[in-house]
Amino acid sequence: MFSSDSKSHKIIYEITNNSNKSLELWFGAEFNFSLLGGKTPDRYYIGNGITHETNYLSSTGVSNGREINLINEWDKFSISLRSNKETIFWRCPVETVSQSEDGFERTYQSSTVLMNWKIKLNPSETWNVEIIKDITCW
Repeated sequence: MFSSDSKSHKIIYEITNNSNKSLELWFGAEFNFSLLGGKTPDRYYIGNGITHETNYLSSTGVSNGREINLINEWDKFSISLRSNKETIFWRCPVETVSQSEDGFERTYQSSTVLMNWKIKLNPSETWNVEIIKDITCW
């Protein structure tokens, strides 16, 4: 659901088990954000289980909760991903590898957040999740 005057997007996923057997699934929704500065103190994650030592944008990690935030103090905005269900958040950098005079170098390109859920569905049962992505400027 998009609006030209809104900085918020609502995303709804719905999964229905149309089979006659119970299903166990692992469903994920991936988001990629290019905020630059993968290991700078003014661009970082905030969320449940994310410590100050592991919150830079080029970090990898797993946290649980209903919300994760990507903060960009340099450009004065933040991105929030919220869910109406308890969520497992995986985060990792997207990096390119190039060769220079010093050897191979990894270069941070963007941050990936994978929101995921383990789901059990009985026959004809439906599961859904609502995700809100907000962008806040200051």
